[in-house]
Amino acid sequence: MANEVDVTVRGYVGHNPTLNQREGRQPFLRLNVASTPRIRDRDGEWSDGTTQWFSVKFFGDFAENVAGSVRKGDAVLVRGRLEHEEYLSRDGEPRWSAVIVAHAFGPDLHFAEANVRRVTRRSAADEDDGLAADGVDVSGLEEVPEDADGTQDLNSDDDHSEDGYLVEQIGA
Repeated sequence: MANEVDVTVRGYVGHNPTLNQREGRQPFLRLNVASTPRIRDRDGEWSDGTTQWFSVKFFGDFAENVAGSVRKGDAVLVRGRLEHEEYLSRDGEPRWSAVIVAHAFGPDLHFAEANVRRVTRRSAADEDDGLAADGVDVSGLEEVPEDADGTQDLNSDDDHSEDGYLVEQIGA
């Protein structure tokens, strides 16, 4: 929508994720992300500003991927739609909070390294169509066995590249 407010937050995961899964409903995850700005004074000295906490929501496969990927203290980047959420306090008083409904999330590579792997979820009905989960025809491709650690065993004689690195070109 044209009038949505998109925000980007750079911060740290405040707690280990707990994925909520209920019968007949899509998976749901709520994470708290803390962001503390660094402030430089007139003398060039740095200090911490006020820490701000952001509640971030994830749904469906996205929630499952995030829950399986991050832990408390991880440096992350989150991008999403800012929403106003109303609720009642324990005392019955009406309250509100700002919530980010995430549409992009990942590690902050200024403070971490990441090994990314594509997740494929397929139903039994999709098994025989010859298409990968993203709609790419893979029926003519050869399967590559995986090692016990889940990585592919690459043979540098077969990859037609330099230094033994396999390069995959993905086109649109």
